[in-house]
Amino acid sequence: MREQIAALVQEAVKDFFRGSGQKARRRNVLVLLDYESLNPAQVHAHLKALTAQHNVTMYAGESWRQSFPEARALEEAGRKELTEAAEAEEVVYIPVASHGFLAKLALTIDDEPIAETAIALQLAGRTFLVADDDLVLRSYRRLFARPAVEKRITGYMRQAREDGAVFTNLDKAVQRLGAMKPHEPKRPLVLASHVEEAERNGETELVVPEKTLVTPMGRDRARELGVAIRKEGDPS
Repeated sequence: MREQIAALVQEAVKDFFRGSGQKARRRNVLVLLDYESLNPAQVHAHLKALTAQHNVTMYAGESWRQSFPEARALEEAGRKELTEAAEAEEVVYIPVASHGFLAKLALTIDDEPIAETAIALQLAGRTFLVADDDLVLRSYRRLFARPAVEKRITGYMRQAREDGAVFTNLDKAVQRLGAMKPHEPKRPLVLASHVEEAERNGETELVVPEKTLVTPMGRDRARELGVAIRKEGDPS
């Protein structure tokens, strides 16, 4: 356990110094757009501005693709494609959300693409950004909403927030997005125990993905046991 913690701390320190001074850089953003908005013109202008400031990959439902013809068809993308797209981008952003989506998020109901992708992010322990303009009960709506309804919506938002959703409004979304810690694909970690297991299985070489992190104890144990650690793509 100490070995794993030490390796992760060492990598975190490197990431900190690599990330210094990069707050204003362009992010790689996955935008998932499908739900109907009460103010589509505002959403359109917002996403055009976002695209000018960041590298945006967008999947959109049919009703939005007239406004964003460059977007990929959300309904044609399967779970694997959306999961891989989310893993490849630094930030996942849902600029329009519905109360149905919010309920699915809180109750872990993954029966449509955006909810399915968001729940997969929750299960992976990853944060994602959601614009709440169509969710929050503004002052004039509170005058008419039953207290039980307001309480339910607030409870769903609290649960979703605890599980990784970061809520903001469209006016502050670009700023909030730029301040979020960018996601990096997880790097596999080779421990001494992995080397020992390979040796027990009669293996003399351990082939690992290119960006794998090998702990110092893992390297020492590999030398002791005569197990070579080779990264994919390196010559044998």
